[in-house]
Amino acid sequence: MSEKRFSLPFRLIHWIMALILLIMLGFGQRFGMELPDEERIFSLMGHSSLGMIIVLLLLLRLTLRLTGLSKRPQHNLPPLQNILSKLVQAGLYLMMIYLPITGMLTARSHT
Repeated sequence: MSEKRFSLPFRLIHWIMALILLIMLGFGQRFGMELPDEERIFSLMGHSSLGMIIVLLLLLRLTLRLTGLSKRPQHNLPPLQNILSKLVQAGLYLMMIYLPITGMLTARSHT
């Protein structure tokens, strides 16, 4: 019998990352506001700290996927839909890699 869902550890990592990303949006939105230095530094530190946690969770997530410890669920999809779902998932992984890299480069350029 093939799995219909990802493994529990993989689902937990997914939802923890989703929650942290929502919190990150809140910190990120504050960067465009006029804030006192203490609040700006607090937002920057919170955003950076959560960003590093996301990077670590992403590395764990990629390790689980690439080592086969968390197999992709199998669904009976039409061939085109199966190809498109894999492309969308690859795009999301690329964004999860791209965004922290650009965030770190942006942070370095402002110091």
